[in-house]
Amino acid sequence: MNTKNTKVNIPDWIFNPGLDSGDRTGGFTSPATKPNESDVEILIREAIQNSKDKITSNTNILNFNIRFYELTNKNKENFLKKIKWSSLHQHIYNASNESSNLKENNILKEGLKNINSKTKPLRILVLEDNICKGLTGDDEDENGNFNLLTKTDYVTPETSKRGGSYGVGKTKILNCSSIRTLLFSSIPIDNEKRKQNKKDVRLFGRCILPTQKINNKTFHSAGYFGLSDKDNKKAISFYDTNLSKDILVERDLSTTGTTIAVVGFHEPKHSSTNRSIGTIIEDLDHAIQKNYWPILREGLPNNVKLNVRIEHYVNGEIQKNNSRLIDDITKKDFENFSKALINQNNQKNVSTPISSTVVKIPFQIPERVKSGPGIAKHKSFKTELELCIYRSDLTMMHSKFKNMCAFIRGFGMVVKYETTKRKPIDPLPFFAVLKVGNAKSDTEADLNDAEEDFFRLIEPELHNDWVTTDNYQQNFDKKISPNTLIEKLKYDISEKIYELCGFEVSENKNGPQPLSKKLAIGKGSSGKKERGG
Repeated sequence: MNTKNTKVNIPDWIFNPGLDSGDRTGGFTSPATKPNESDVEILIREAIQNSKDKITSNTNILNFNIRFYELTNKNKENFLKKIKWSSLHQHIYNASNESSNLKENNILKEGLKNINSKTKPLRILVLEDNICKGLTGDDEDENGNFNLLTKTDYVTPETSKRGGSYGVGKTKILNCSSIRTLLFSSIPIDNEKRKQNKKDVRLFGRCILPTQKINNKTFHSAGYFGLSDKDNKKAISFYDTNLSKDILVERDLSTTGTTIAVVGFHEPKHSSTNRSIGTIIEDLDHAIQKNYWPILREGLPNNVKLNVRIEHYVNGEIQKNNSRLIDDITKKDFENFSKALINQNNQKNVSTPISSTVVKIPFQIPERVKSGPGIAKHKSFKTELELCIYRSDLTMMHSKFKNMCAFIRGFGMVVKYETTKRKPIDPLPFFAVLKVGNAKSDTEADLNDAEEDFFRLIEPELHNDWVTTDNYQQNFDKKISPNTLIEKLKYDISEKIYELCGFEVSENKNGPQPLSKKLAIGKGSSGKKERGG
């Protein structure tokens, strides 16, 4: 829908009317998470993944920005006025007093309490990508990025090149809003195609609430911030560069992409502590390097380079001590995985410190019985995965990531860290990387694409494991269990690492010697066995 000539000074919140059937909803449903994953880690995994899916074809760099805002007094009042808080507040307040979802109601009540507080700052988290496609398509274009991000849940276009496959990325972001409200701005790559100026900034907002009543009128789950259509029944997106500045989703007009503001930022897992922004930024830094170190340093074939800038503002003033640029690996844990990935010194084995090697692990890809966009049906075939191992020194003995294998495919995000069942004989820690699909260094493109497709479709919605999924069942031979294949793969990895770590080739005629002998375990300084007491 073209809204170029529509007045842009009267956007407001418009909520869907109650259903004629009388059906009610409890509002937003928090996503399932693992106990050891923080809210910001899940959020940043999904946000960067979504942006990488939308990078334009004329760049190999993803510049991603994260901004934290804390607003008090007049700054807070002005922001709330610009997002029509008086209108939105009424819906949230009434929804928080519904009995359909007590957990959600309590979250909304706490969010309102913090925002209405005269002393607490309003926290807003802004996520922004650049040189990406932006929110393309008309409002009702079901295949456009705008509609998919702002108006749908659990819907994603099928393509073999995507990082995700569930359409749940925005739910992880919405989970970090205490009032379940997101604001969007975008300079879409198709602005001119849709009769807009190239640098026009598109705006919209979304709020998900339990069914609520206002003046005996029932409203269903979703509300949208935009201009009213001619029938005053729904909100439509609009263009207003000046307003984008006022509501903190201003964009660099020289680049396309999308900006999302999480209004009333909170961490559900830390709801009782209200951590400082500085502490949250430290966690973000760690999470970015933990999940995306393969593309912070260019170590994968035909992949992008990731740069992340984090900034913290208090009432418009940047807090330099909390702001930083993450454009390389700085944490030793992930530096060691990177050394494995690039096979730093290519040894036959890794029985000594500061050594690396790469070996092949046989694997059987099951038959794909149904074709999809960009991927054809294929018979089962044999392939070889790449296992990269780096042996560190004793300075890394206390690393939480020692003796683990990072699983990665061509998309560049670490799927998971797997602790091997069998440990080396000696105490030297290792750091291993399993490369599958398009992450591999060989050039068999078609086979790598099919391999990448298989591993992508056995990832659950958080993309943090390889298991049997509905996506697999719908497209591959159901008689073959991915769970069984992956358990065998883990065993093979563990045995291969043990083999390469456990022995050192000796120059004497006796051949390989166990490291326990070379370390003279159970012997005195003379090498003779000591008597017991």
